[in-house]
Amino acid sequence: MKVLRYILWSIVILVTAILLGQVFSQKKDSGRQILSSGDSIGGSYTLTAHTGVTVKNTDFKGKFQFIYFGYSFCPDVCPIELQKMTAALKMMEEKNVDTSAIQPLFITVDPERDTVAELANFMPGFHPNFIGLTSDLETIQKVAPQYKIYFTKTGGTGNNDYLVNHSNYIILMNKEGSFLKLFTAIDTPQQIATTLTQLVQQ
Repeated sequence: MKVLRYILWSIVILVTAILLGQVFSQKKDSGRQILSSGDSIGGSYTLTAHTGVTVKNTDFKGKFQFIYFGYSFCPDVCPIELQKMTAALKMMEEKNVDTSAIQPLFITVDPERDTVAELANFMPGFHPNFIGLTSDLETIQKVAPQYKIYFTKTGGTGNNDYLVNHSNYIILMNKEGSFLKLFTAIDTPQQIATTLTQLVQQ
């Protein structure tokens, strides 16, 4: 009787694991399709880099744009995703993969606080090739929707005491500046590094 009960419980656990795996896979696939179903993801922009120079999207023609929209005052998600991007690039470099064709970009969704000076202090914490981009709020409000990025202030009682809710994607554009791939929170640095390696070695 105990043996039969053990077998039945084993079957239940196995079936549950399979079902959970399917749900996870569906969520993963769904996450990847959030942006890929769009017809026009990406667009032109003229922003200011953390070095103070003016940067246009056309400056990166011939490179894969590896883009994250976030803000430097973000308490958790943004640093994690930027470190993930950094880790992926470093994994590639440790295997002697040339990453010069990949341009990591951080575009702020909090331009009121993310000034050039603020980003100049923030960006050195990540991969040295990262470029932080900012502008005035009106410009960012035009650029972000082109990449299907939603953001809004939330909470806070003072001028600087607030958070910014925003879409949490890492967007990969091809060398011509067209949308190529979306990475979500469930993608690991190793998975991202593998994908990028395949692209740059084609």
